Amino acid sequence: MKNLILLLFVIALTSCASTQTAFDSSPVNSKSVDLDPIKADINIDESSKIKGSSKSTYFLFFRLSGDKVYADVDLGQQKDFTTTIMSLINPFNWIYNGGEQKTKSAAAYKALSKNNSDVIVDANYTTTITDYFIFKTFKVDVEGYGAKYSNFRTEKQKLMLLQGGQEVLLQDR
Repeated sequence: MKNLILLLFVIALTSCASTQTAFDSSPVNSKSVDLDPIKADINIDESSKIKGSSKSTYFLFFRLSGDKVYADVDLGQQKDFTTTIMSLINPFNWIYNGGEQKTKSAAAYKALSKNNSDVIVDANYTTTITDYFIFKTFKVDVEGYGAKYSNFRTEKQKLMLLQGGQEVLLQDR
């Protein structure tokens, strides 16, 4: 009985940590407000590709091993009919709570941070999933061209009209 109480006490004291950096923003509710778009140049290093790799192991919804730092990347997840049917056939797929996406984000973070890049251009993800029914292992490799943003600016929008083959400036905000 003492061992059970000690075990429950140890479980109650264990914790995990997660860090996410975000910035506050507020939406513009008024449609009459015109904002100048922010533009930037993107400089792509085509001389070599950047690479990153990550591996995670899950037992049900518990991550047993894996990276804890992720890049906030748009992975463009589109599910087709086959993927939807396969997720219904295996009842444990929903339990893993996005383990594949987290592993992809961790691989992207490693590639970006290792090469001091802002974005991966033409990213190719290679995902290997090993399924042991209630255990799953995700291994993701990413490869693409590293790029950095520069020359941030706002450009005022101009409204031009062609009049007799000549451009006439109607509005310059």
